[in-house]
Amino acid sequence: MLTRRSMLASAAMLETAVPVRAALTIPVHHLIDAGAGLAPVRLIWFRSTPWAEAARDFRQLGIAFTVTESSHAVQRTPGRMPRFEGLVRGALNFAVTHQLPLAWDAGRGVAGVATMHDGFHVAVAALDHAHAHRILWLAVNTCTHELLHVLLGDIFERRPPGWRRAWREARIDAIATRLWLTGGDGGGAIAAGAGRYAARLAQQRAA
Repeated sequence: MLTRRSMLASAAMLETAVPVRAALTIPVHHLIDAGAGLAPVRLIWFRSTPWAEAARDFRQLGIAFTVTESSHAVQRTPGRMPRFEGLVRGALNFAVTHQLPLAWDAGRGVAGVATMHDGFHVAVAALDHAHAHRILWLAVNTCTHELLHVLLGDIFERRPPGWRRAWREARIDAIATRLWLTGGDGGGAIAAGAGRYAARLAQQRAA
């Protein structure tokens, strides 16, 4: 039986499983969707399972995340882009909700997304569909997947259509699988991308 105690114990194990190195630090702001009605046990699961596992994945490369958190509503209007309250400049805003806004999901049951939104860096995990690592190349950790889109700069490019979008998603899943299995960086692409991203955030904070 999954209890609060067992979930917190799992989080502690994930935090201590990999030695902490001198790390490049990325500021992340967890934005909890106040209108989603997320039960406390679901938020505990998010923090202790997919998020903690993703943090471990990147910590193997010397990349750490400093996390702040707040609770604000995600305004959803049919046929329009969502509006996020409480977004923070100079950080990756990682929203946690139950389902993606319809404008981004279109009823497909997508687990997450990463994008630029009104000049803010935004990733979203939809807890109705999000998961930790499950299946190699096919169902990798939702948080790891979206963080890779951010750190590798995909959010700063126009989202490609058709097969190009499918290829980009498959590429991210392959990188996430390698990170999951071996802790490998594939020639340093993730570390280099994270360095560039941290510099972008620093410029945004200074502006």
